[in-house]
Amino acid sequence: MTLITDYRQITALYLRRDINGHGSLFIVDQPLVVTFKMDGIGCRLDVRHDWPTDLASIPRGVPRWIVEKVGPHVEAAVVHDFLYRTHFNIYPRPVSDAIFRAIMTHDKVDAFDREVMYRAVRIFGQSSWDAFNPPTKEQT
Repeated sequence: MTLITDYRQITALYLRRDINGHGSLFIVDQPLVVTFKMDGIGCRLDVRHDWPTDLASIPRGVPRWIVEKVGPHVEAAVVHDFLYRTHFNIYPRPVSDAIFRAIMTHDKVDAFDREVMYRAVRIFGQSSWDAFNPPTKEQT
């Protein structure tokens, strides 16, 4: 199991509404820079400016009173979404999910909410992962 520690958010998260209706809801308005250690090795991630996000992807059937799209988990959701779509070769799905959990822990997301969201990405995240990361020739 990968250990994620020492998370730091270097820049603030700035979002703007996507008024063009591309389905992403929000656009990262300025680069979001975060750092963390993965098994003791320092890592830096830059969520790029103009990157589209739907914030927290809530699976169909999960009541909105359990998990909201916006809350103290929003930075974790944006980083997690970015990892799934752009860094799949560097951070495999279980590692991306562990980073998601570490950010929520750092940002003091309520323990119950954090566990629900983490388990949701572990259970339902595969279809999202597969949609953005089709198998390579070697995997088929």
